[in-house]
Amino acid sequence: MNQPATPTSAPSKKSPMSWLLPAKAEVISELRVLLDDSRMSIDVQAACALKDTVIAIELIKSANATDATASRPTITTIRGSIQRLGNAEVHARLDEILTREPIDTPGVSEWLEIYREHCRILSQLTGIVAEVKITPYVDECRTSSIFTYLGDMLAAAFLREEYVVNAHACTRKVLNYRLAQKYHLDPEQTQIKYLQKNGIPEVLIFPLDRKATTKDPRGAAMRPICTASQELFEAFINGKWDRYKTIDKLPSSSLVKVLQLSEVQYQRLIERIEALLNPEK
Repeated sequence: MNQPATPTSAPSKKSPMSWLLPAKAEVISELRVLLDDSRMSIDVQAACALKDTVIAIELIKSANATDATASRPTITTIRGSIQRLGNAEVHARLDEILTREPIDTPGVSEWLEIYREHCRILSQLTGIVAEVKITPYVDECRTSSIFTYLGDMLAAAFLREEYVVNAHACTRKVLNYRLAQKYHLDPEQTQIKYLQKNGIPEVLIFPLDRKATTKDPRGAAMRPICTASQELFEAFINGKWDRYKTIDKLPSSSLVKVLQLSEVQYQRLIERIEALLNPEK
């Protein structure tokens, strides 16, 4: 990992479970414009909301709130959340997000944006994998994967200076191990508990929770797609992409193999992912 700017503040006194993370102002502004355009499709609005983890959490949480749902079905997609809430209520949720305390500590804010961007791109990549796999849960897979680096965001917001210092010249895996040992803060488990606390449906949490089991066929279908997508994304950002360009070069322990794609399917998948990750080529 590259080290952002040198930090200037001490760790926050708040628990990571209590944080209401801020969203990216540009995404909120873009979504507002789309909501106010009567000609705009809900799919375009949902795609915009899926650019920001914080917005996604708020919409899913609000759509499934007790007073909003009664005995109605659980909402598991951003599209469904916007439909149930309606444009006026989505605007209200965006207004609430804008009142949250900004995190502008040098170093910390950079890490928050790095992980926010990781979530955005991974969600798109997961959609590609889900489409190639031909699953009926493309939207659910995208929504689940948008939360993948939420725990890292919470850890950075909570530990502040300590996070940046520990993140220097360190892989994410090693960093998260250090945080668990030194601060008793496991970003992955913090993420799971945070999502549960905020009312995110279990079917969206299960693909992210390595310790969980499920009898829900949706979760069972989604987990291999989400885990393989994360592996592909992290191979790209960590300079290991060459090992994934052809199906016969995949590492022996690769979770991508669980997808059981044909050589033709896999090649089409890689071409689409490279178009996403290298748009200028």
